[in-house]
Amino acid sequence: MLLNYLIVVSISALAVASVAWFFRKRRELILFLKNVTEVLEKYFKPVDKTYVWLGYLVGYRAKYDLPGNNKAYVLLTTVPRHSILYLPIAKLLKRRDRLEVAVEPYDRYVTTELHIHRKNSWTAEAVIRKTITGRAHQFGIREFQAGSYSYVAYYKDEKAFDAVRNLVENSSLPILYITAVPQENIVTASCEITLENIENFLELHRELVKTLTKPKKLT
Repeated sequence: MLLNYLIVVSISALAVASVAWFFRKRRELILFLKNVTEVLEKYFKPVDKTYVWLGYLVGYRAKYDLPGNNKAYVLLTTVPRHSILYLPIAKLLKRRDRLEVAVEPYDRYVTTELHIHRKNSWTAEAVIRKTITGRAHQFGIREFQAGSYSYVAYYKDEKAFDAVRNLVENSSLPILYITAVPQENIVTASCEITLENIENFLELHRELVKTLTKPKKLT
């Protein structure tokens, strides 16, 4: 009887703690999503925007129509920290809030194909692997260190690779992957973000676009 009583009390206490945790972390997560969105819109100044929610407090996809017919695509995913039962799993899997930004410039063109991913990141490796499947032999391959992270790069232009590597090494940001695809005229980067580093990441992305594109000769 005593054991059953202790089990019931323990379950009840866990339920109360889970509810309290859920509402507190839910408020924090909603505020985080709001703050990130405000930073993005202030930075890009879209003339039109579309958001698609991925699920309850999971994040969203966004498309920004920018001045000058440029376009930006955003993917924001968050750790479901409002679930006290899932949180230990998230920590074990080293899940972090992530922001992917892709820019399609109208008045510039991507000059070379390049793909960089962080080593030992399943997500980053999967993204790049899908992109270069069957074509890895077409690229030069280099590894480099940036802070505490190791990266693998697939590139076709060594000068462009060196320039991007220097940007990553000097940023101290937890970059997950970077891609430049001439066929789509898009430069993409993904980073583990916080409210403290998101603006630095957006500035890095701006520099990546400048480095990996050239102005079009518009007629």
